[in-house]
Amino acid sequence: IGYPVATETDAEQREKAVETLTSQGFKVVREHSLVRDLELTSELLADDDLQRKVLGFAKESFATLKQSGVFELAAPAAGPKDDVAIDVD
Repeated sequence: IGYPVATETDAEQREKAVETLTSQGFKVVREHSLVRDLELTSELLADDDLQRKVLGFAKESFATLKQSGVFELAAPAAGPKDDVAIDVD
């Protein structure tokens, strides 16, 4: 059994993943990073269910990441290595 043939380009898959993540509360930072924050308000920090709420937030975030397909994306190709040695002294 072979690998399934992709019906979309890598760029299309990445674009769909970003759209899914940003529609679910992830924000673009530093050009190539997406984050989702849980605001730790004084009310939340004082909440008796803080641990459950933080774990629920993490579970929801990972479910969104899985749904986006980001884990299935091919890693971008590495750039050419620079053969010039760098003196660190």
